[in-house]
Amino acid sequence: MKSARWAGSLVLGLFLVGGIANAGSQNICAKLFLNGFNNSSVTAGYRVTDVAASFHSCSAGSGSSCSACAGATFQPKNAGNYLCLPSNLLYSISPSCQTLITSGSSNCTANNTKDQVCSGMSVVMPACNWRTNDNDNEADWTWSLSLNGSTVIVNCSTNNYQGYEQ
Repeated sequence: MKSARWAGSLVLGLFLVGGIANAGSQNICAKLFLNGFNNSSVTAGYRVTDVAASFHSCSAGSGSSCSACAGATFQPKNAGNYLCLPSNLLYSISPSCQTLITSGSSNCTANNTKDQVCSGMSVVMPACNWRTNDNDNEADWTWSLSLNGSTVIVNCSTNNYQGYEQ
């Protein structure tokens, strides 16, 4: 009887420490689309805030798109998304993307990828980690870049994210 009570306490304790999380599986992706140009140095990626979590990133190479995806066993997850651009590339961030990037900047924890990615490159990343929805649907942060003269226009969008981590 004591072992059953102990096991119940352990499960309750783990539940309280871990918070409420869906025990299904959720795919998290960083997606990159290049329109009107190719540049193998452009990289998109993310890292979840789990201890010892790895970075997931992709580069379009000689193509025009790529996806970096990995499964998460518990959700929601907090993800630090980022875009690496060659430092000599002239770029402009669209107003809708700028809104996503600055969302919550005065009311959140810092992005967990800050200062850890894009060595020697320009980096575009949200001020905050973003939290995926509490369901099994894939969560995507999509970077869509298009060439306008000599300037690359950076658009971004999310799918199946709740918003920034608070």
